Amino acid sequence: MNLNMPFLNKRVLAHQVASIDLRRIKSTLVVTHNARSGAHLFSNLLDNHSEILSCPPDSLPWIIEKIDTKCFNSIIKVDKVVRQELVSWIITHCPLLFKTVNNETTNKSMPVREDLSGFRVTVSMLVTIDTFRLIAESLIAAHMKKYNNEIKAIDILSLIHWTYALARGRVISTDTPIICWQRHNFIPNKALANIISNTINPIFVTTIRQFEDALDSFLSWLRPQYKTKTQMFRVCVISFACNLNKRQTSAPQWAVKFEDMHTNTDTLMKNICEKLNIEFEPTLLETTLDGEPCIWNVRSKLITGTNKKLRRRDKFTILNNADIVFINLLFASRYKHFGYSYQDATIKFTNSDPSNLSFDNLVRCLEAVQVSGRSYLANLTFETNPDDLLNLRNILSHSWHPDLQPLDLIR
Repeated sequence: MNLNMPFLNKRVLAHQVASIDLRRIKSTLVVTHNARSGAHLFSNLLDNHSEILSCPPDSLPWIIEKIDTKCFNSIIKVDKVVRQELVSWIITHCPLLFKTVNNETTNKSMPVREDLSGFRVTVSMLVTIDTFRLIAESLIAAHMKKYNNEIKAIDILSLIHWTYALARGRVISTDTPIICWQRHNFIPNKALANIISNTINPIFVTTIRQFEDALDSFLSWLRPQYKTKTQMFRVCVISFACNLNKRQTSAPQWAVKFEDMHTNTDTLMKNICEKLNIEFEPTLLETTLDGEPCIWNVRSKLITGTNKKLRRRDKFTILNNADIVFINLLFASRYKHFGYSYQDATIKFTNSDPSNLSFDNLVRCLEAVQVSGRSYLANLTFETNPDDLLNLRNILSHSWHPDLQPLDLIR
């Protein structure tokens, strides 16, 4: 199927959308957030592939939480009013997909996410509301004809991605595409069931980076957004600890290394294609959205693409040496699994391989770091409230629990 819509014609549109089945999605990649570990990079490497549907990074982070299953299950009539109401709901709840009067006239007026990230969506990635509405209403009408006047919550993510692709004039080479949805937020256990029930064949993808590098980068970037250092550490470290392990679901759960995306891009992307059962395409080596270069501001420099000369951090902004030793110990078993090395200071401190420490000896080492008074992170984890997720025992239950397996690493 070759879908290319440089212009809209209602008769041509009706013929093309008739061949689209919103439920014929091969899989949905749920790209989660894990500090500054390359979730954007992963999405931008994938999102111009002819078998993949995707929307701009950060444009749909909370869409599944916003979907009201009962509301969509109650839509059972095929009429213009219902289609308009549903599309209006999508437009209202996905504002970072659309051009407005302001951002159509200047690239300086870019939509900004309403959460702490502050990410801006590039204007050139946006579509007009009128074009989106026309395509979406046509897709809904065709879908309800196929499925006996029934549309469900599970259809909405597919509807949004297909509509965006057609509005952008994308060429999609299959009628069973893969959705690459960058949720870009930590998934707590209470949200897991909702995401699984409202996506088709989900595959959870977490990008992984040398742990202290990822945390220091993330904390440095978030510092202006938080009033207190304690609040910032609590949010970042808890989500990081939970993200390194498999969630309680039978859905596939993969890890992709930030370092591999940069320095081993060709091999990594070919292996991902093999896992997804799709053809390798050269666009998988480029960081774009629908073929347009994606640009990031890193340490006041504009960058795009992968960095084949990527190196580990040798200077840290937020974390000190004691914090890094503490992190090495907290996540010692995961360092080994993902092929990361410990800091020399950690090896000297334990005088052994940290991953071989018994649980009791590990706790003694962590207590020693805390007693030294040099690690702000260590002091936070020794708070007296045992129910605090940042309490040391709670973090260890995630990072050292024998029943919690690490994510499957794709190399």
